This record gives sequence, structure tokens and C-alpha cells, in this order.
Amino acid sequence: MNCRECESKLAGYVLDDAPEEVRSACAAHLRTCASCRETLAQYMSIVEAISSEAEAAPSASESAALALALAQVKLESAVAHPVAAPVPQGFLGFVLASAAAFVLVATVLALQTLGVIDIPAFARSFNPAALALTFVIIVFVTSFVPIAVTACRRPLNGMTFMG
Repeated sequence: MNCRECESKLAGYVLDDAPEEVRSACAAHLRTCASCRETLAQYMSIVEAISSEAEAAPSASESAALALALAQVKLESAVAHPVAAPVPQGFLGFVLASAAAFVLVATVLALQTLGVIDIPAFARSFNPAALALTFVIIVFVTSFVPIAVTACRRPLNGMTFMG
């Protein structure tokens, strides 16, 4: 066992939490290494200081005062005042938000097809940075808003529908 391994096991060694094979390997290393023995002495002094401290306990009058104060506290149920969700939640909300994003995109494409608007000419009127920003906004609205609006919680590994 080298110093790094021994130092990583010393806390368990001092507290008698280490398996016997680790304890014997540490003991063998400690016989030959003054630096690790010094670290062991520091651990031992910390354990002795902690164990010599008297446990703090409230007095009988402090306990009675605390019990009286707690008895006077009126607890309200968290369920007593349900708050209505401002937007549809769960799978239904996701479907509605996705449908709204689809209708928006379909409307723009229908207007292009009917000749009411000319998307390529409109795009040429923008500078490239503004066009890129517009694209990012469209992707954000059609991709992330339905999820953000409808999901009750979204763990890192995906979305969970609630409701």
C-alpha cells in the first residue's frame, strides 16, 4: 500500500469502519511511513476532540417552552387551496400547444402557396444575422414552447407527462 491509498483509508481505519484486510494493510504501511503516522495522529486528535465534547441537550424548561410554542402553531394543509393551472397540463396540453404551433407554420406556408406573401423575397429583405435569428425563434417556438408550457416536470433524460 502506498501513501495515497493509506491516506484515503485512514478515516475508516480510525473509526473501525474498514475491513480487516484494509486495516492490516494500513497498519503495515503505518509501521514504515512517518508521514502517514502523522496524518493518523491528526485524525485521532479530531476523533478525540469530537468524542470529548458533551452532547448539547435542551433543558427541561427549554423543552417545555418549545412544546408549548409548537402546540400553538396552526398548520394549514397545502392541499386546502388548490391553484388552477393557467394552461392545460399533461398530454392534452402538449397536443394543444403542438397543434397551435403546427397551425401557425401551416398558415404561413398556405399564405406563401396562395401568393399572399413571398417568403423568399421577405427573407432577402433581412440581413443574414436577422434571418438566422428569425430561424432560431421559429425553431424555438415550434419545438420547445409546447414542451415548456405543458410539462409539469422535465427530468434531464426526457419529458414526463403529468395529468
